[in-house]
Amino acid sequence: MDFTELLKRRTIRFFEQRPVSRELLDRMLEAAALAPSAANRQPLRYMVVETAETVLRLLRVSKYGGYVAPERIPEAGKTGPMAFIALYAKAEELQSTLYADAGAAVMSMEFSAWENGLGCCWVGAFDKTAAKRILNLPEGDEVLFLLALGYPAEHPQVERIDEQESIRYYLDDAKELHVPKHKVSAIAKYC
Repeated sequence: MDFTELLKRRTIRFFEQRPVSRELLDRMLEAAALAPSAANRQPLRYMVVETAETVLRLLRVSKYGGYVAPERIPEAGKTGPMAFIALYAKAEELQSTLYADAGAAVMSMEFSAWENGLGCCWVGAFDKTAAKRILNLPEGDEVLFLLALGYPAEHPQVERIDEQESIRYYLDDAKELHVPKHKVSAIAKYC
């Protein structure tokens, strides 16, 4: 798969209910491990959640698709993710470069997932205290993000927009998700 194809990946909120192999999860983690890291500090750690009970508990403390809720809220056992990868780090590492590292790691995992037929939803809206408890992380560790994943059960469409157009993603009459993304001419200038 070439890079242009990888760029077509979209956030997936509805998943087929079939397990994700450990091999594919490890490929995603390998992509995260090779992602850029400020000063090569590599402060991020990853917790892979694949047991149905723990996936359900994380799903319950997460929020999804604000613009298209409740139609695009995943339901456990029907459309919910089959696994999560939690990104966490020591509290003393919480600084802007850590979030840059996390962005690079998540994007690398998303590209790896897409290349291998998986879809992901980068979740930043969740109860961090509850997630830390669910993951049984020690005092001093903080959960930054969750990555919900599985085999896609939806196929969101990209709509290219100008700067003044709405960025709100939406469902059409057939309940297909459309995701507006700015055209390059709307976001870039040359000098």
